[in-house]
Amino acid sequence: GGTADQLLALRQGEVDFSCAKVADVAKLVKGDKPELRLLGVFDTKRVAEFPDVPTLRELGYYPEWYGSARALVAPAGVSKEILDFYVKAFADTMKDPEVIEAHKKAGLNLDYKDNKELGKLLKAQQKFCKNVISKLY
Repeated sequence: GGTADQLLALRQGEVDFSCAKVADVAKLVKGDKPELRLLGVFDTKRVAEFPDVPTLRELGYYPEWYGSARALVAPAGVSKEILDFYVKAFADTMKDPEVIEAHKKAGLNLDYKDNKELGKLLKAQQKFCKNVISKLY
């Protein structure tokens, strides 16, 4: 199921933990009677809203960050001119103070990577996952 199903199962005691976005659980871990407890975050740095919650790297689970990345994609063979246009537009958007503030309010860190940096990250993630899977199976 999706995040809602995972969090319902967690809140009902059907599972022991869940991997969800910080923004999806923020209301459940705050206040006088929090329902959940954040154990760690998949990120390069601690989330400003929860400065006492360590990253999984800090907890020793992996040497580099291989968390969930969101990516804009284009069809294979797209022209360099079109690709460059969108890479610049997105990079400019990620530097916009309003966008930065909106991410802060949502409890999200920004770690923008251009298309080349993202490609390197995805290859590193694949290598990491293949290594882990080979140890499990």
